Order: sequence, then C-alpha cells, then structure tokens
Amino acid sequence: MHWYFSSLRLLVWNYSEKGHGKGAPDGVGGVLKRTADQIVARGNAIPHTEILVRHLKERCPGVIIEVVYESGILEKDTLIPENLKEFRGIMRTHQVVWSAN
Repeated sequence: MHWYFSSLRLLVWNYSEKGHGKGAPDGVGGVLKRTADQIVARGNAIPHTEILVRHLKERCPGVIIEVVYESGILEKDTLIPENLKEFRGIMRTHQVVWSAN
C-alpha cells in the first residue's frame, strides 16, 4: 500500500468472521445483492456481467461499481514477490497493524 499512497503512515487491517456484516462493504454488498434480486424478480434478464453492472449503476447511483477482469488480477499478482513468506497463525489473527516507522 505504501507504494501507492506515499503519505500513508499507519495501516490497520481487522479480520472478522465472514458473513457477519461487520463493516460497510458487507452492507453495500447486501444492498447490491437485494437490488439484483429485485431486478430479476421484475422480469429482467441478466445474461452477463455488463448488463448486471448497468442495472446496478442505474438503481444504486451512490455506489461505485467497477468490473475487475482477470487481466487486472493477473497484473496485481505479478507485484507479489516470489520469496514472500507465508503468514503463519493467520487463523488466530484478528488485527494486523503496519507503521511507516
């Protein structure tokens, strides 16, 4: 992260049990899922991602929706060092803190 945000001085990552709606992304995801359900329930077909995104952007204008293509994931994957060590004990970790100091 510090490569992209040079002014970043402190980073805190909180891990929470999945599916328990602990943060804003869970709430936004729930809104988008319910909206997609309503779109289909009203007889609209969603044959591919672009159609879904168009419908969601129309109905949820306050949410920024971006499609992530495989090429973008592969591009970011190349930034991970080959010699990166595994994070032992991740299942017992609840918070990670990074400081520029």
